[in-house]
Amino acid sequence: MKKTVSLRLFSRQGIALMMVMWVLVLLSILALSFLRETRWVSGSMRNFKEETQSYYMALSGYHEALDYILSDKDPGVDFIDAEGNFWLDVETQPVTGKRLTGEGEVEIRITDENAKININFSNEPRLRKLFEFAGISGDEITVIIDSILDWKDLDRDKHLSGAEDEHYE
Repeated sequence: MKKTVSLRLFSRQGIALMMVMWVLVLLSILALSFLRETRWVSGSMRNFKEETQSYYMALSGYHEALDYILSDKDPGVDFIDAEGNFWLDVETQPVTGKRLTGEGEVEIRITDENAKININFSNEPRLRKLFEFAGISGDEITVIIDSILDWKDLDRDKHLSGAEDEHYE
């Protein structure tokens, strides 16, 4: 009979040990999920902070360039120098370039929208000059121009080196 009692005593101690182990496993899982959630929230907040700072730095650069342009007293004297800086006149320094702030770096560039070439309304000679200036070889220029002209026109006729809708589909 003593053997039976001692076996029951050992089996109860084993159950208590198993219960403690399961409680520790559950607590570990809860702690790890809390840690993961905390890291996720921390990363999300860091990304939100950096996104907000970037937005307001870009907005400040935009407003600085806008103020610079609106302070122009004589639009007839404006010019762009060799580095691409937009000058209102000879005395006023341009605002273009990189600026270091406490939180990052802002780069301001002012470009002339009228000097850009709209491919949708450009003719073949103008496109050829553009691609020659970009340093593209003659055969590649012909293929590119014919493809652009085929893309723009409404008919199904291909230019010599061009491609129509079925090529792109």
